[in-house]
Amino acid sequence: MMVALSHNGLKLSTLLAGDVDLSPGDDREILGLSLDSRNVKAGDCFIALSGANRHGGEFAPAAAAAGASAVLIEDDPVNFEIIGVPAATPIIRVQNLRQAVGRIASRFFGDPSASLDVIAVTGTNGKTTVAQLCAHALKHLRGNAGYIGTLGAGMIGELRPSETTTPDPISLQNMFCELREEGCEAVAIEVSSHAIVQHRVLGTMLDVVVFTNLGHDHLDYHASQDEYAAVKKSLFQYDGIRHAIINIDDPIGRDLVVELDRNVRCWTYSIDHAPRVRSESHHLKLIRYVGGSKQSALVVATPQGQVEITTPLIGEFNAQNLMASLGALLALGIDEHAAADALSHAPTIAGRMEIVEPKSDDGPIVIVDYAHTPESLVRVLATLKSITNRNLVCVFGCGGERDATKRGPMGRAAEQGADLVIITSDNPRGEDNKAIATAILRGMSEPQNVQVIHDRARAIESAIDAARAGDVVLIAGKGHEARQEIAGMRHQFSDVEVASRSLQGRRR
Repeated sequence: MMVALSHNGLKLSTLLAGDVDLSPGDDREILGLSLDSRNVKAGDCFIALSGANRHGGEFAPAAAAAGASAVLIEDDPVNFEIIGVPAATPIIRVQNLRQAVGRIASRFFGDPSASLDVIAVTGTNGKTTVAQLCAHALKHLRGNAGYIGTLGAGMIGELRPSETTTPDPISLQNMFCELREEGCEAVAIEVSSHAIVQHRVLGTMLDVVVFTNLGHDHLDYHASQDEYAAVKKSLFQYDGIRHAIINIDDPIGRDLVVELDRNVRCWTYSIDHAPRVRSESHHLKLIRYVGGSKQSALVVATPQGQVEITTPLIGEFNAQNLMASLGALLALGIDEHAAADALSHAPTIAGRMEIVEPKSDDGPIVIVDYAHTPESLVRVLATLKSITNRNLVCVFGCGGERDATKRGPMGRAAEQGADLVIITSDNPRGEDNKAIATAILRGMSEPQNVQVIHDRARAIESAIDAARAGDVVLIAGKGHEARQEIAGMRHQFSDVEVASRSLQGRRR
């Protein structure tokens, strides 16, 4: 996509140094970069990547007509021919162009990540929480910090909406540039498996890379769980990484410790597993965890000594997220007590075990959480079960046109962890709600005991209206999201808002 300019531009030969030997006649000043021909402005360089359905080269004539100074296209065996671009607009073929875009964008914006402490967080579950915790803690310690991920992008407290977890490489480098110009010194980013496959973070100087865990997700995009794991692990092979923070309670994490380059300092954290020899001098271990319905306290052994963290986040899985964040802060050289204190000041995370208000003594406790994998649903339900001796109700669905293989396991997790399950819609997109619900029910041993209410608002209202004082209602799957996608249309929809209205209008 087109991005805002932060300087006067660079010569094309400078942007392509090391990738292409540019002839003098093709060199020119580049004022902007764009991956979308519809956003090209005069002086831009249009980067024509091959897409899932169409090749970007098809749109080169439109980009040239809009004033593009040059077109970059992948030099591959397909040898895609571009017709209709004026001779005055050079078409430059670049080997492995997709891998080069991040480096090109980084040069264009003045290598902004080199001026920032960049914490990159990857894993199936916990990315948002860990990245948010790191950013909030760094803001507490340094006065400001950036965040780029599922909840938006920008300075903490001033986030702008973001369409993807990890932006395209041009947008990402521009965001780094903007943060640097605003005086920011550190940023925490979420790195999805899609972003790794599509090389969106290449060109970024990663100071700390965090691995949270690997669960069942995205098998509509990756061929297998093994391929999914390999993609996540490949992020830790990037050049220039200084520190890796790895969860060794996860088997993929334990593999990573062994496979990690010797030049990368390895920090591990765990609840159950002891560190291997390589990382035992940089290990964080949970010594004690006490959790309630409103806050938790944990004691963590660090290489520098024990620290205590108090937090509004609940659940042992959030204790893991806090240890990952603590490890990242220690890797940046922050004192362990200062880091623990900063994490203790971090707020709850939107849509992550978020208690919905108004909460009254004669009503249920209503929680909204983003849990959308079997593993995360198991953990969230187990945590909520531990804080109540009353009924636990789970309202959830599965997304349409996404990994269908997790639907049965999600149903099984809900049935085993909750007293009452209501299956509803998530983001059905172009799929039929009934087909999605049927796939979920197939994973359950007693589907006859499950309610199916396809209208998500009505499902939430029904669960809250039927709940008694002290019951816990979990609304899972969408978390912070403010829209629901149905039949290609996005409608305003917030689990928190619907649940809040339902609590206010309860009939009992």
